[in-house]
Amino acid sequence: MRSELLRLIDADTGALERRIPLGARPVFAQIEVHAGQLRYRPFGKIVWIEAENEPPRLLERFLALAEATDNEIEAYARECGILGLCRHGLSAGHESLRTRLAWIAAAEGQLRKPLRTLFDRLMIERLRAAPAAMDAPCFSPAPGKWTRDTVLSEPLVLWRAYSFVTSELLTANFECQGLADTLDHWLSLTPLRPSCMLDRHGRLTLRFHPVQPLSALFAMLGLQVFFTRSGSGSVLVCSGCGQPYIPKRLPRTGNHTYCPKCGIKAAWCQASRGYYERKTGKEKSDGTQA
Repeated sequence: MRSELLRLIDADTGALERRIPLGARPVFAQIEVHAGQLRYRPFGKIVWIEAENEPPRLLERFLALAEATDNEIEAYARECGILGLCRHGLSAGHESLRTRLAWIAAAEGQLRKPLRTLFDRLMIERLRAAPAAMDAPCFSPAPGKWTRDTVLSEPLVLWRAYSFVTSELLTANFECQGLADTLDHWLSLTPLRPSCMLDRHGRLTLRFHPVQPLSALFAMLGLQVFFTRSGSGSVLVCSGCGQPYIPKRLPRTGNHTYCPKCGIKAAWCQASRGYYERKTGKEKSDGTQA
């Protein structure tokens, strides 16, 4: 497996990790392992980690948890955060299981081909004996009744299982469409939403935020797997056509960037336009276009 991971190391940083457009995420201070469960207090002391201050080797260290001891998983969670797993064994904020399976059944009937992922098949088997669990709330007690003394827990066996799945996603051989489908199914376990933010220069930029802050680490690992396996650095928006694309190299901050479709031609057009405006004095003194 180590040789397979070496192929995915970023040539610029020498690490598996990529720059992830994710906002600040919480790390809970009161974490302990008890009876095979990782326990924490959701309203206890919280430390917020900014994207630029992420712990080193976040993904690589998570891969080692498949065969780690309970204390090693506890140490990782204390530094990097919890996965945010609910009673369904999924990241907090996931869609309704009954709605998901009903949609898949309807789509399979129309398209006449199987659409269920490995995750869907496992959930069907897991819930077959107790169908009411599909509609059971993710947490007990409900978040509205949490207090400073509320304790939530995550099975360590699921930590090891997700670590193993992550390793398989990074090292297994897939044909192109199979890889795209598999990574898409993996990202469906990490519910994210786009978020508009201001960067340090006061410009609008796009970030991703987890639907539920508890699952911020899960979201981070989900995006890390995608970017690492795709061999990209991050997601950028083309200055020419406005479409998002996956770059092989990240441009310097403040520079225009173009997707392969627009490429050099769009860059030359932009440069020529800027030169003409400067030449004819059609820019304001503050640098914005007239």
